[in-house]
Amino acid sequence: MKTISKAELTRMKACKSVLERFIKQTNNTDDAVLVSDLFDGENTLSDLIWLARRLCTVDKIKKFARDVAMVNIELIKPYCSDTDYESTIHFMKTGENARAAFFITRNAVNAATAAHAINAAYTAHAAARATYVAYAAKSAAVAVEYAMKTCEFDIKPFLQELFS
Repeated sequence: MKTISKAELTRMKACKSVLERFIKQTNNTDDAVLVSDLFDGENTLSDLIWLARRLCTVDKIKKFARDVAMVNIELIKPYCSDTDYESTIHFMKTGENARAAFFITRNAVNAATAAHAINAAYTAHAAARATYVAYAAKSAAVAVEYAMKTCEFDIKPFLQELFS
């Protein structure tokens, strides 16, 4: 598990609110703490995604986005063909053929009419975008946001994997 300290956050130019939440959660320690110790408490999911952009590889962030999107991916099934759905599942599991998954999930977003299906489609599309484009962390954050709106799940195992 990765560690982070107040000095490292300062060197990374963390914004004032991120630094303040870190200081409050860690009782202003100068020692490095496990990133997993930040999962509950003051630090937000946005703080952790910001930190992931600085500590994790782009490939890990992309996998994180795809894994989160898999939580409720079955909700887009009525809005795409069986072949497209299977291609999307294959992409979510492997990261292969991101361009196709990007267009498939974009089409599912356009086709979805039920609120939960729209969120699932956006989640899948955000994950596809995270793998297709270089700016992965923003798409990862979008994928997580939509997945968490759509269904309840524990984000901690996904974060553990991201920061391992």
